Amino acid sequence: MFGYSKLHQRFSLSTPILALVVAFVGLLIVMGFSLMRTATEANSVDSERVSHAVTNAVRNTVTQLSALSDDNAYWDDAAGGIYAEHAQMHVFAERTWRDTTAGDRAYDHIFGVDTDHQTLFGFISGAEAHGAITQYLGADSLRIVAAVTRTTPTRSGIIRTPDGLRIVAAAYVRPTSDNSVAVQAATQPRYIVMSSPLSRADLAAMGRDLVIGDLRHLDAPGPQSVPINDYFGRPIGYLAWNAALPGDLALARAGPMVAMATFAALLTLLILIGRSSDAVQELNRVAMLDSLSELPNRRALRRAMRRSTRNGTPMALAFIDLDGFKGVNDSFGHAVGDALICECARLATRIMPPGGMVARIGGDEFAILARGADADADINACSVALLDHMRQPFHVGERTMAIGASIGLAGTSAGCTDVNELMRQADIAMYAAKRSGKMCSRWFSTDLDHQRVVAQDIELGLRNALERDEFHVHYQPIIHAKTGRIVAVEALLRWNPPGRPAIGPDAFIPIAEETGLIDQLGRFVLRRAMMDAQQWGTTTLSVNVSVAQLRNPTFPTLLADILHETGFPVERLALEITETYIVYDPATARDVLDAIQALGVRLAIDDFGSGYASIGFLRQFTFNTVKLDRSLVADATTDKGAHAMVFASVAMARALGMTIVAEGIENEAQALFMRSAGADYLQGWLYASAIDADGMTAYLEAPVTLAQANQRAQAAQPLQALTQRRG
Repeated sequence: MFGYSKLHQRFSLSTPILALVVAFVGLLIVMGFSLMRTATEANSVDSERVSHAVTNAVRNTVTQLSALSDDNAYWDDAAGGIYAEHAQMHVFAERTWRDTTAGDRAYDHIFGVDTDHQTLFGFISGAEAHGAITQYLGADSLRIVAAVTRTTPTRSGIIRTPDGLRIVAAAYVRPTSDNSVAVQAATQPRYIVMSSPLSRADLAAMGRDLVIGDLRHLDAPGPQSVPINDYFGRPIGYLAWNAALPGDLALARAGPMVAMATFAALLTLLILIGRSSDAVQELNRVAMLDSLSELPNRRALRRAMRRSTRNGTPMALAFIDLDGFKGVNDSFGHAVGDALICECARLATRIMPPGGMVARIGGDEFAILARGADADADINACSVALLDHMRQPFHVGERTMAIGASIGLAGTSAGCTDVNELMRQADIAMYAAKRSGKMCSRWFSTDLDHQRVVAQDIELGLRNALERDEFHVHYQPIIHAKTGRIVAVEALLRWNPPGRPAIGPDAFIPIAEETGLIDQLGRFVLRRAMMDAQQWGTTTLSVNVSVAQLRNPTFPTLLADILHETGFPVERLALEITETYIVYDPATARDVLDAIQALGVRLAIDDFGSGYASIGFLRQFTFNTVKLDRSLVADATTDKGAHAMVFASVAMARALGMTIVAEGIENEAQALFMRSAGADYLQGWLYASAIDADGMTAYLEAPVTLAQANQRAQAAQPLQALTQRRG
């Protein structure tokens, strides 16, 4: 009996210990697998990060040399020197570039090449090069030069040269203004070719900047490497580095602790549990962060909102979408785009209400959460402050760029306490703000759900409307301010679905842009308007072009095809471009607008004075006409600020050699004021509303004086009312 009691006692005492040991061993196994998996994922994430960093660094280096070569080529002094006689050219080149190739410079080779690919001059590391460019950079350098055109004035890339891999950038030398040199540049172009090495030393320096170990070039792929393609897309090797393997390092450091825990029994088990708890909390913290902006992510936002819901705390939410961010990525690269995201994150954090949260919930989308009794007022104040800041340009490095924001607002004060529904409401309100013209905020209302259904219905209808011939083009005359004669007509798109009320352009154009149908609609308007306007003598045809159309790089080619197809005289065509296009994406806009003007088409900047463009932007582009925004015209007779802005805008346009059209003229007082301000042309319901092609033909049959134009405006009032009813 005694023996049994002792055995039972020993068994009873050992059972908890055994349970602890089993639990401990099981925990070690689970933890071991978890640590190994975490280490593997950490290694993978680090490898992906380094791969992106190396690729972006090389791409940025190529882009920087390309920009530098274009800066040196697009310069009146350079054009004058390079297109001079040989002796003068050589003196200019030596004085300008010889010393810049010496020392720790952005490039160590520079050559001049003519249209026959003959070497005009060359300097290498501060000394004159006496051989042809191919002797130093190989034949591929001339293939890069051959790819340079007047519309694409610079080309750059990596090539293999006699002394290893090098970055080569070629730029077309041309003056910034029209002069005699421009003629020679157009007929006998010459080029500047710059080169910098991609040597082991340069790669090592790049690796130090990126905190990457032993960045080097290999002919075959390594365990950690990214491929390199030359300018022509041919593989020329790999960039490899020594992997940091942060997961393995962390695992190696955790190993001794795990071993100590194995032999330290219960005490070590408790310590391990404590440390494991801390590690899990850290992993959870990392899982709740956006790696780029270091803001909470969508998951963290949901958790915070659920916590507030459980506590009964009032909430208000703002969804923010950056307008024009894609243009920044396309124009300046993802590295600049990432830096801009971080700038926006810091801005949103600065204006965040006390006790609130800022989260990054998507590529260019953010959210601000306000909590407490004043949540609605706080989130509204945040949106106002954010929009005020967004009206100022951002500075990223040496680059200046302008973007906007569309903000959707929703709050529990309206009765919704479900987190998913609240986020849906904010998202719908954000898209409503975007469709309202961007750079504004909208609170969610039940009407927006109805509008969303209507928008979906419009989208479905758009896809078949062209085939069913439901679209029509109407025209509004543009009047000479002094004579009253019609000098131009503006084409306006109308949609009249059978059996339904007409749908206005402000309703279907944004949806067409979002769905990609705008290109098809735009081609229809251009083709139909050119065919209608063939019969209207010398009257200019003015057509609005959507920002989404202009973002299509093939638009100039499509325009040329339609001009050729219809036989419409190019000198009678003008395209109206909105201010937002040149502000949000000036680099791409310059290339596209230059290609359009090269066809002989005139350009007008539309809605000027609505708050986006500046004189600085207009000086970068060549517009033939400025169209003053109708809101500015309407306020000019009663508001001193608008009055002054009209006169300033007219003076600016005069200084830049542009003609001025005043839009939205609805009464004689506005017409008299705009004539006294110096407007060249007038447009609005005072003279005529938009009418179909037959009506415009009748309108143009007989010339009219200014007095007759006003009389005709009175007679057109029933037609205006009909047009208004049709949307």
